Amino acid sequence: LSLHARAFIGVQASGRIIVAGTSTTSNSWDPLTDTQIEVLALTNSGSIDAGFGTAGREHFVPTAGSIPILNDMQIDSSGRSVMVATDIAGGTFSEWVMRRSVNGGADTSFDGDSGAGNGSFQVRMGLSRQGGSVAFGSSGEVFVAGWSNGAGDVFVTKMNSLGATDPSFGSSGSASYFTGLQGSSGPT
Repeated sequence: LSLHARAFIGVQASGRIIVAGTSTTSNSWDPLTDTQIEVLALTNSGSIDAGFGTAGREHFVPTAGSIPILNDMQIDSSGRSVMVATDIAGGTFSEWVMRRSVNGGADTSFDGDSGAGNGSFQVRMGLSRQGGSVAFGSSGEVFVAGWSNGAGDVFVTKMNSLGATDPSFGSSGSASYFTGLQGSSGPT
């Protein structure tokens, strides 16, 4: 496990420790073929937890042939890891939200609006927006917050517990606010 940028940590109610980050798979790093999201599970005594993923680990990319950059990971009340990543494929940036099951692997019930059934989906955050963090509401809602490059605004997207955007929140499930640094303040 060779993590780049940041590593994220969370603890399931069972005491299992989940560590995730963006990693490379070789010493001769080629970002198009060697970058992935890596997840490692530890017992509460610090040993590899072999009951998670494959021998305590899992690795994946949101889109084949892409460069994923993990921006945040949080553990929900059911012990599932929810992650936000920026994915770079063919020079295009896209934002992904992924939920992994308690023991590793995609949580196929977390479908987003598309219903692909693979536990991850692209979030429609708009041009030049990057997801930065994830949080949970009291009823299992998933909130993703981020920023817009060069526009001076922040945004929040609200999804239900299955990942579908909540159309009653903001405009089609997302609200953005100018920070005042590059525009006027207030919701858009």
